[in-house]
Amino acid sequence: MNGNFWVMLALACVIAASAGHDVAAQQRRPAAPAPTKQSDEPRLISTAEDEANAAPRRAPSANKEEEVEDLQRTVRRLSSQVNMLAAELKELKTQQRTLVDLERLSRAEQRADNLRAQLADVQSREADTRARLEQLEYESDPAGIERRAALIGTTRPEEVREQIRRQIESERGRLRAQLDLLVGQRQRLEASLARTESEIERLRARLDEAETEEPLKEENAMPPERTPSAAPPSAASPERIP
Repeated sequence: MNGNFWVMLALACVIAASAGHDVAAQQRRPAAPAPTKQSDEPRLISTAEDEANAAPRRAPSANKEEEVEDLQRTVRRLSSQVNMLAAELKELKTQQRTLVDLERLSRAEQRADNLRAQLADVQSREADTRARLEQLEYESDPAGIERRAALIGTTRPEEVREQIRRQIESERGRLRAQLDLLVGQRQRLEASLARTESEIERLRARLDEAETEEPLKEENAMPPERTPSAAPPSAASPERIP
């Protein structure tokens, strides 16, 4: 009786240990994935998503085109500013040259008036000198000397006539030298006056030309009238492909 008890107890222990080992092995084994149910419904393909996904791939090319356009606009703007500055600089130079020409014209006119006054004085003195020389020519004639000697009461008329002749020759020599100086001075004044008058004419012509060009510049600077233009046709929006 006792022997059978112990045999049955051993068999129960062996069975229990075998059952625990099977349970532990099943827990360590990975679970198989559950079968998925495939749907037979048709799948909708959206091209909008494809375009959105493709947009980043086209972005670098679009950015480069925008950068090129911005650079071209900047170049055009800077070129326009340079042209405007060049035109303003040219206008300032023209105005400065006009002011200089006006000042030069004023000085030239004053110089011309002064030269005319000097020339008139020299011409008057030259005319008086020539008139006196002609009178001395008449008085140096023997008859003229005799008439002058007759006005002087003397017992030695030959000495008086010789003295009168020497006086006439001395005065004639002095007047001839003075006449040569006056002639040279007159010629120099006439040459200076001719140059001054030529300069005055040239400056007046330049100023007249500048005054004539001024209205033309203003007319060219006026913007042309804009005519209303037809609005460009709006671009058709692209159709979306479902």
